[in-house]
Amino acid sequence: MRYDRLRSIGGRIQNVAGDLANQGERFHSLLSWRDPRASALFVTFCLVTAIVLYVIPFQVVALLFVFYVFRHPRFRTKLPSIPASFFRRLPSGADSMLYFTIICISLFPLLVLLIWNEKHDKSSCNIC
Repeated sequence: MRYDRLRSIGGRIQNVAGDLANQGERFHSLLSWRDPRASALFVTFCLVTAIVLYVIPFQVVALLFVFYVFRHPRFRTKLPSIPASFFRRLPSGADSMLYFTIICISLFPLLVLLIWNEKHDKSSCNIC
């Protein structure tokens, strides 16, 4: 009984650690310009946010943030926020490896065909 409970807790901890690693890899891919369009959007958003925070006093920004967080449930949506959706769509390390594997598997027959054509080229064939 104790072993099963310990295993289930260990599995949950491992899942949470994997999720944290995925988020870190997504943030790293955002900063390393793996997806140039997403990185450009992020840099533009940071620039606009910096300008807004420079122009508007901090107390006003904090008050607006508090009003946004404590809004009535009627004004909340069940969909994820735009930044959360944007961040979830970024590729993590596992996604990049999976994409690379799919590309390699799909290009393997083409590579074999090119090598076979090179070996059996008609110009180098003595029989033809």
